[in-house]
Parts: sequence; structure tokens; C-alpha cells
Amino acid sequence: MKRKYAIYGLILFGLVAILAISMPSDAAEIKVPDDYPTIQQAIDNASNGDIIKVNTTAEPYRENIVVNKEISLVGDPVIDAMGGIGIKIEANNTLVENFTIFNGSIGIQVYNASFTIVNVTINNCTIYNCEYGIEFYEVNESLINNTQLNNTSCGIGLSSSNYNTITNNNVSNNSDGISLSSSWDNNITNNIVSNNSWYGIYLVFSDYNNITNNNVVSNNDDGISLSSSNYNTITNNIVSDNRWYGIRLSSSNNNNITNNNVVSNNDDGISLSSSNYNTITNNIVSDNRWYGIRLSSSNNNNITNNNVVSNNDDGISLASSNNNNITNNNVVSNNDDGISLASSNNNNITNNTASANSYGIYLEYSWDNNITNNIASDNSWDGIYLSHSNYNNITNNIVSNNKDYGIYLSHSNNNNITNNIVSNNSNGIRLYSSDYNNIINNNVWNNDNYGIHLLSYSNHNNISYCNFSSNGEWDLYVSGTDNEIFFCQFSSYPTNVTVLGYNGAFGLKGVVTPPADPSGWRNISKYINATGTSWLNLSIYYENEEGDYSEMWKYNVNWYKENWYESKGINTDENYVWANITSFSIFAPLLDLPPGTTKEIGEPKYGTNDEWVTSLTPIWLNATDGESGSGVNATYYRIYFNGQWHPANANDEYCGNSNITEIDGTYWYIYFLNGSINFGPIHFHEECEHIIEYYSVDNATNKETLHNQTHYVDNTPPTTTKTYGTPYYTDGTNEWITSSTLITLSANDGGTCTCGVKATYYRIWHNGSWSNWNTYTSPFTLSEECLHYIEYYSEDNLGNVENVHNQTVYVDNTPPVTTKEFEGPKYSDHITSQTTIWVNSTDDGLCPVGSVHLNVKVYNATGEIPQLIYNLWDNVTSGTASINFTIPEECEHWINITAIDNLGNTAWHNETVYVDNSSPNATVDEITPYCQIVNEENPITINVTVIDSPGCAVGVANVTLYYRFSRYNSSFSPWIELETLNNSPWQWSFNASNGSGYYQFYAVAYDLLGNHEPLPNETTLPEAILCVKYVHTYTLYPKWNMLTIPVKNESITNAKELGNFLNSQGCNVTVIVRFNASIQRYESWVAEIPDKNNFEIVSGMGYWIFTQLTEQKNFSIEGRLIEEIDVSLYVGYNLIGWANIENTNASTLGSNISNCTKVGRWRAWNQTWAPEHIVGHPPGDFDISIGDAVFIFRNKGGVIAWDGGRSFLQPPY
Repeated sequence: MKRKYAIYGLILFGLVAILAISMPSDAAEIKVPDDYPTIQQAIDNASNGDIIKVNTTAEPYRENIVVNKEISLVGDPVIDAMGGIGIKIEANNTLVENFTIFNGSIGIQVYNASFTIVNVTINNCTIYNCEYGIEFYEVNESLINNTQLNNTSCGIGLSSSNYNTITNNNVSNNSDGISLSSSWDNNITNNIVSNNSWYGIYLVFSDYNNITNNNVVSNNDDGISLSSSNYNTITNNIVSDNRWYGIRLSSSNNNNITNNNVVSNNDDGISLSSSNYNTITNNIVSDNRWYGIRLSSSNNNNITNNNVVSNNDDGISLASSNNNNITNNNVVSNNDDGISLASSNNNNITNNTASANSYGIYLEYSWDNNITNNIASDNSWDGIYLSHSNYNNITNNIVSNNKDYGIYLSHSNNNNITNNIVSNNSNGIRLYSSDYNNIINNNVWNNDNYGIHLLSYSNHNNISYCNFSSNGEWDLYVSGTDNEIFFCQFSSYPTNVTVLGYNGAFGLKGVVTPPADPSGWRNISKYINATGTSWLNLSIYYENEEGDYSEMWKYNVNWYKENWYESKGINTDENYVWANITSFSIFAPLLDLPPGTTKEIGEPKYGTNDEWVTSLTPIWLNATDGESGSGVNATYYRIYFNGQWHPANANDEYCGNSNITEIDGTYWYIYFLNGSINFGPIHFHEECEHIIEYYSVDNATNKETLHNQTHYVDNTPPTTTKTYGTPYYTDGTNEWITSSTLITLSANDGGTCTCGVKATYYRIWHNGSWSNWNTYTSPFTLSEECLHYIEYYSEDNLGNVENVHNQTVYVDNTPPVTTKEFEGPKYSDHITSQTTIWVNSTDDGLCPVGSVHLNVKVYNATGEIPQLIYNLWDNVTSGTASINFTIPEECEHWINITAIDNLGNTAWHNETVYVDNSSPNATVDEITPYCQIVNEENPITINVTVIDSPGCAVGVANVTLYYRFSRYNSSFSPWIELETLNNSPWQWSFNASNGSGYYQFYAVAYDLLGNHEPLPNETTLPEAILCVKYVHTYTLYPKWNMLTIPVKNESITNAKELGNFLNSQGCNVTVIVRFNASIQRYESWVAEIPDKNNFEIVSGMGYWIFTQLTEQKNFSIEGRLIEEIDVSLYVGYNLIGWANIENTNASTLGSNISNCTKVGRWRAWNQTWAPEHIVGHPPGDFDISIGDAVFIFRNKGGVIAWDGGRSFLQPPY
């Protein structure tokens, strides 16, 4: 069998990590059959933590294996269990991996009677043809992973086992797939459980388990079944094509069934029996043979957010189940009811969609349920159906497009049907043998037959505040007795109706197209069509006082005022008309009409109601009576002006009418009197407000309502003024504007009472010609420069016209001309603070206004927010404005130049400059190594890093490199200019022309504006230093040589290192001797005992070197010249060395050492002493060179310090 490491690598990695906790680091690997022929023998000889690797053999291993140690069994073996237990695990911390087991009573059993086993892993195994696949009994915290189990009575069984994980297994073709008994907190995930003879997954007395992401399909009983099991989570499983239930709970409480696909099972999708407080949410439950979700004797469950679709019976069914919540489900296209309740009480059915089922929501023998906010639509029978169900609330539902009834109650009493929309059904709401129900505030629209239909034997029901419209037969049809109809609204003509009493049956329907009014009467837009078998007390409500004068009429081909009622009347306190109807048709309240007078106004006139007139405007009063009226008898009018009504008395012939009469103490002008008086048009003579009141009376003394209208007389033309916007300038004589200046013509109507300006007109003269007259609509401008004439006038809405105005204006669009000059350092857009900036500006143009206002603003734009540093002005009435300035701060600056004439013509000139007062920063790079050999044959490169200030820097023009020299790193020469470079890279070749010693370097960079760093002087610190090594060559002679080490060489600090160095040069040194002047004796270092008497090599002291050379030999030593020498000189002999490149002689040396009386040297070439030089006596003087050692003798004076001769030398620094 091939191993599946590639697929399960990550899982196995985790397993190995767990097992490693308990296995010793020295775990052995035992191989079967290499080390032991059987697996059991290997186990018997293994220790805890060992790995037993079982290799594949040609024949199966025929064993019943007992694992009683904490080991790992791995490999690819096949086990023939021979009817017994294939592998029995009795130990903790055990792994079985890649085993195939068949022909056993149990494939793998994990059980120990003495303790609860933990941390067992069964991975990637195959078990088939066993009575039992894998059995866990009292096993905790273990894993069954990626294992194939087939043809067993139970694929995986857990009993009294907790906290285990069963994952990624294929459990197929067994009797039961996975079974848990009295087992808690286990995870069953990502398994394929299929084609088992009984249950797919079965839990009994097992709580707090997670059943997640499994494929449970085609099992011969339930897919997932829980019995007496609580607090389990069943989520994200595919449960399909099982023979019985998809998911079944029996006597199981507080479980979560979430996000599962439960489809095509041969019984119910999800079934609960005697199971309470469970949550069924977000599942897809579809195409199951019977119910989608069924509850039987199950209470307090939540069924929410499920898609319950295309099941062969009900979508959601409750039988004898109470206090459940069915919320936010989509219950669609089920073959029977969408949601059904049988003998189920106190349930909430809320926010569901129950569509395209047989019945949307169906209740039978169910009480006190709430059916709210649901959509019940497109069902093949009723949207909501109640049978023998009482005290239910049906509220805020949308019940539409159902093929039979929207809401149907049969033998159901005391229910509330409120605030529903019931539309586009075959019938809206029907009650059959149902009493004491409240049908309130429902919208019942567009149903094919009846809106609300109360059949016989439906009594004492209340139908109130319902809205009816466009139902096919009758909006409301009632039979039965003692039903109440109150304030229901009908038709697109909102007509509110109450039925206070009736006998027999009756129907009501709104009127969409009412008949025309009878002559002399007018409707108030209230109509109702009524039918009945006996009599009906009908009330129609009206909204305003006008209805107080109405009377109920009947229409049947013609209008009838009488002979169709027993009695009728009006209740003006409660605003309704009523009638006891015995003959049925269309009924409406109508108003009797008096004559009608219209006022005709001639020209000129103006206003929405022609309220504005002149004294020339004629006004006529025209009166008519209705077709069936008695005719106009008289028309009267009066006029109010200036605080008084006219006629004020019988002789007040105001406006020329002398026909005056007094009616009820008020004087009126007679306009018309039964043909005897017919006064001509009325004219208002004075300006301003006039009020006219008028009315007519017919020959039957019907008096129309008094008309009152106010008119305003305006005989005065408007007055127009011209104003200029900005820019605008005048010198007191002439006026200037620009082409952007808005010219506004403002017209005010003249007089005390003004009708308003109708239009303003204007024309323009320019360059010798006039434009056409234009209607002024908004401010205008003049586009051409120089001289213009403007003429204008206005007319009011009554045709009153003012005289023409004329005015002259000059147009100047040309801004001043501005120049800018720089005086001082400048390179491109870079300047310094010594650069003076000159700005000059003059006004130009065809017709210049002449003045200049010059403004210069300078911003420091270096930071995030630019800072204004200058705001400079120069104002001239003519000529040139001038400003000059410098910019003190460094970096980016904005120069914003604005030159403005008195019209605001503006010239802008903006420039960004960069002020750079800072010199570049030139730094000589570190020279490494610090000490090295430099000369003409071995020059070095000196590198300089140059940084000009970032952002505002003008850039580097050139760089000069300086150096100075000191032989011994004490007193330095003046700075010497080496060379100036004009381009990068900034690199100089340096050959140390002053020879060995110490060099210091300094660089000066110049930018393109001439800014530079300070030139070097005697206090200037160096930027880089160099030590040029000195190479000294000696001649060694056979036997004794006397010398000093004139340089610092880090590898020669003691006698041993000096000896090793000399011998590395082939000098064959055996002894090095120093003279200890403090005790006046020699001390020797011997090469054969190198670690004894290994004294320090001190600068300025001399040493004896003994060689076994047979001939002279040259050798060299290199290092830096000694910077400081400090040697103690004692009274007596002292062996000192000369470490200066400058030569001296014995006389000079002796005379510069206090109390020195003689100087002696050794001649190594012939192994003799030279004659001593007596200080103060010329004979015997000899030269002393670097590397030489000499003896000096002091006769007195105690111990003194000697600086190696530096105090009397005058080296080149």
C-alpha cells in the first residue's frame, strides 16, 4: 500500500510533535521482520518510546497484536486477524500508522480495564471484513485520522470516551457508520460516511460533541441521529440520499443544527421528536421525500434562516409542539403546506417567506399563535389557512398572488387579522362558520373575486378601518348576523363607510367611475355601490363643513333623491350622511348649487388671478344658474378703497354707478336686476388697493357664497438704475470697468402699489455702431476695450414704460507689465541672501486706468506649511512701481508678484527660488589601514565625500584637498594645498612626498554660488589621518650586535617576539640582552627557553643581539615612527637607542643629556668597542643614525627622563 504522506504531511507532523513529548530522545527503531519475525515479538522486546517499523511481506502477518507499551507502530503491513482482535491497544501515547487489518472480530480495540487510555493515534489505516472496525472504550484525547473502514458491523464506535477527534476517515458499507455512546466533547469532522446499512452517525446519551463538515450520504437508515443526546453541534455537513431521516433528534435538547445541506433524503430532512430548546438555523433543506423540517411534541425550539425548498410534503411542520420560533425562513415550492401547525400553540411564525407551496401557512386545531411579518404568496391554494384554530394573531403579513384565498378561516374564532396586505389573490379574506374575529386595518386590493367575504354562520365579527380597492366582485360581502362594519375605506375615491345595521346579506364596493352630477347639484367625491337582500343602514363620511349641506342620493341609470329609502339624514357633529336603504345601487352625498358669478377682466391686466389692473382696465360680472335652476334674479357688488366701502350711502355714485340698494343694512351697487338693470364694465379710478365683493341670487332665492377679490391699480412706469459690479473705478469724471465687470440693470416699479417689472431693455454703442435692443435677463459684460455708450429702459407688467437712459463707460482689460531682475550671486534658480531682487511694474493698454499697486509676497516654503516672511507694497497713480529685497533664510522660497491696476487687472509672476547660503560639506574619507607604506611607487587614493545641503543645495563646483605633515605626530607643518578638482569623483593620488611620518588631511568644497567651508588654519582639526610607515634595514654580523628598534611594530613587543621575528628573517638569533640601568646589570633572554625572562622591548632603549650567523646579513623591520619616547636614565651606564630619522653625533647627544660624561658604541663588524667619546672633548666623536644603540654614562644627578633626543632636534615638523 502506498503511503499518503503527501496528503497528510501536515497532520502527521502535528502527531509526531505530540508523541515526541512522551518519547525519550534515545528511542530505538525496531524492524520487523529484520530484527524480530513477528510484530508481537518486537513489541515484547521494545521499550516505551520505541518505533517499530513493520515492513511489507509477501504474506499477511497472521497475528492478534497487543500493544501494552507506549510505542509507535508504523509501516505498510497487512494483518490477518484470524477472527480475533487485530490490534488491541492497552497503553497511552501510542501510534498505529499505515496498517491494513481484515478478518477480525475487531480491527483495532483501544481499552484497558485498569485506567482511561489517552493520546492514541490511529492514522492512515485500512480496516475491512471485521465485526467491529475501531472500538474506543474509556479512551480520551485520541485521534482517528485518514482511515478507511468497510464491511464492519460498526465502522467506528466510541463508548464512554471523551475529547477525541475522528477526522478525514472514509466509513462506508458498514452496518453503522460512526456510533457514540455516553461519550462527550468529541469532534467528528471531515469524514465520508456512506452506504452504511443502518445509521450514518449515531449518538446516544452523548453530549457536547461537534459533528462538522462530514459527507453523510446514502445510508440505509438516518443520516445523523441523536437519541437522548444534548448540547451537540451539527454544522456544515452534507446529509443526502439517506433512506430515512436526514437529521433526526429524539429526546435530545439544546443542540445546534447549523449550515447543513439536508437534501434528497427518503423521509424528513430534519426531524425532532420530544426534543426541546434546539436551534435549527441556516440550513438548506430540500427535495426530501416527506417533510423538510418536522417537530413532533417538541417545544421551545428556534427554526431560523433556513432555506426549505421543494420537499414532497410540508416545508416546516409542527405537531403538538408549543412555544417554538419559526423566523426568517425561506419556505418555497414544497408540495404541501409551506408552514403547518397541528394542535400546536403559542408559537411565533415571523418574517418567513412561504411561497409557491400548496398552502402558505396552515393551522389546524392550533391556538394563541402569532403569524407576523410573513410573505405568503404564489401558493396554489390559500396564503394563510386556519381550521378550528382560535385566538391567533395574523398581523403585518403580505398575502398576495395566491390562487385561492389570501386568508381563510374555517370554524375559527376570536382571531385577530390586522395590518395585512391582501392583494392579487383569487379571493382576499374569507370566514366560514367563524365568529368573534377582528379584521382591522388591512389593505385588501386587486383580488379577483371578493375582497372580504363572510359566509353564513360567521357572526359577531368586527371589520374596521380596512382599505378596499379594485377587487373583482364585491370589496366586502357579508352574510351572517351581528357583524360590525366600521369606517372602512372603498375605491380610488376615498369613501369611508360604516354599516350600523343590516338584515340578510349585503355587499359593498367602491365606485371607480362615478356618474355625472345631476343638474344643480354637486358631488363631494364620495360614492359607494351597495347590494343586499333586505335592508341596510349605510353611513358615508365627509371631511369638511361643505358636507354639512349635503344629502344622500341614489343613482340607477338616473339620479333619485326620493322613493328609495325608509329614512335618511345627516349627522353634522360626526360628519356623515346616512340612509336606511331598501333599494340598492350607487349612493352618494350631493350638494344643492346656488347661481354662479364669474368676474371677467379686460386688458391691461396681470397676475395669477388678474389682480393687477390700470384705471383703463374694464371689469364685467357674469352670472349663470344651473340647467335645472330657476334663473338669475340679481347681481350685486361693492368696492372697498382707502379704508371705506362704497357705496357708503344711497347717493355714493363711486366709479360712476348710481344703481344703489340696501340689503340687510348694507348698501350694494346693482350690476344686474332681472333684465331691468345691466350696468356696463367697472373701472377703478385711483391707484393702489381695491377690494370688490359680489354675489348673485336666483329666482328661487338661493344665494351664492359671497366672492371677494383684491385688485391693485398701477398707472406708474418703472424706474431703472444701472450699477457696476467689480472691478470698477472712477476718477470723478470718467468711469472704467473690465470685460469681467458685471453691469446690472435694476428696475423698480414706480408708484405706491406696483405690479412689478415685466422687462428691462438695453443696447450698446461701440466703435461707431449701436447693437439691437436686448431684453435684460441677467447682468452682462462688455468684451471690447475702450469707449462704450449704454442705453436702457424698463416696462412693467401692465405696459407702463419709462424714458430711455444713456451713460458712457471705458473698458480696460490690460494688466500692468512686470519685470524682475537679480543683482548678486545667482545660478539657475539658486541665489544667496546677498542677492538683491528688483521688481518693477507699469500700467499699459489701449485705455489704461493708469495706476499700479505692486505687491511682492515671499514665502519660506521649506516646512510643511509655507510661512510668509515679506508682504511688500508700492502704490503709484502713474509711472513705475518698484520693490527690491533680499531673502535672509535658506532653502525654498516662493516669490509671488502681483501687479494690480485700479480695476483689479492683475499680472501675476510667481517664481520659486532656492536660497543657499551654506557651503557644501566636504569630508575626507577614513584612510585604512591607518599605517601603511606610501611612496611614489606605492601611492594611495584619497577619497573625499562631498554633501551639499539636500533639497536646496545649488550643487558642488569644485573641491580642494589640503594636507599637513608631522614626522613624529607632534608639531605639524602649515596646511599645504594638494590639488583642486572640478568634477567628481573626488579622488586624489597621494605619494607622501614628505616621507615617513604622520599626515593630516582636510577638504574644502565650493558650490556654484561660491559658498565654501572655512579654509584650514592652525586650529583646524583634520578630517582624516595617515601614518606612513618607516622601513629600516639593518646589517647583522656574526655574534654580538647592538641596536634599537626605531619603529612601533605591533608584533614586536617583547624579547620573544623580537627573537621570533629575527629568526623568521633567517638571522639565527639565540640571545637578546638588555642593560638594566637601575641595577647596572645585564638581563638575557635565551631562545631555547623562550618564556623565561621575556622582557618588554621599550622605545628608546638599546639591546644586544647574539647571532650564530657565519656571515653578515641584512634584514628590515617596518612600522610607524615612534611618536613619544620616555626613557629613565640612571647614574651610571645606560644603553639607549636612536629612533629618529635625523642623524646626530656623540658630542651632540652627550651634551644634551644631563650629567652625561661619555658616549660609547660597539663595532659589530669586528666585534670591538670603539673609543669612547668624552663629552666636551672633540676627539672620539662619531655619527649616530636611526637604529643605532649607544652606551652613555652619567656621573650624577639621579634619575632623569630622556625623550629620545626630540627636545634638541629640529625635524621637519
